[in-house]
Amino acid sequence: MKKLFLTAFVFLVVVSFFSTPALAYVMQSASYRLQFDSVNNGGGLGTSTNYNEEETVGGVGTGFSSSTSYNLLAGYQQMDQTTFISLTVPNAVNLPNIAGLNGGIATSSADVVVSTNNNAGYSVEVAAGSSPALTSGANNFSDYSENTPPTPDFNWLIPNTSSAFGFSAEGDNVNQKFLDNGSGCNTGSGNVTDSCWSPFSTTPNIFGFSTSESLVGSTTTLKFRAESGTQHVQASGVYAANLTITAYVN
Repeated sequence: MKKLFLTAFVFLVVVSFFSTPALAYVMQSASYRLQFDSVNNGGGLGTSTNYNEEETVGGVGTGFSSSTSYNLLAGYQQMDQTTFISLTVPNAVNLPNIAGLNGGIATSSADVVVSTNNNAGYSVEVAAGSSPALTSGANNFSDYSENTPPTPDFNWLIPNTSSAFGFSAEGDNVNQKFLDNGSGCNTGSGNVTDSCWSPFSTTPNIFGFSTSESLVGSTTTLKFRAESGTQHVQASGVYAANLTITAYVN
């Protein structure tokens, strides 16, 4: 019997946002926050019709310095910096062929790298361009269905009479919902390989999250999986999913 093969391509669109400064504070009251403070010999705020000037006098040990892993902005004036964030992903990810008549599973992965100097960290999310996400003309793989949404399934499982497409997240700074305790997701702090599966959706799904800066870049791996059940006949074709990955500062 002739076998029908399915080829799936996952296209990743890079979206990077550069934000306004992310501000912390050193003191607060019911009505005010003090952004920065300084102990020095003098200084203050000066104004004219066209300019504002803010100065300090007598600061010691000020200026910018850096190492492989850290940036140091020493001194009162140095603290007012612009926050940056960068995002790197592959242009495309290819999944292996699946036998259309006999069924099978195809898996692949993509490394998503985020760098930021924001001391509150970042979030990174993925959204599909369509629902279902993985399509070929009028044919498609169903979006994976979680047993207790929005909690991912620890084990990937679909009926053998259907097909499905979904993902999991592994690596650095994974969002809590993709962490596990060895048997369930959104609990514990483990990150068992090939576990905690979710569907792609046109609604953004946060898969990476950090509460601190990452100057050298943090890598979170998206694991893709498409399956056609052993009793399901999937139409032959080249299936593709258009995905948008977005990173932003917290």
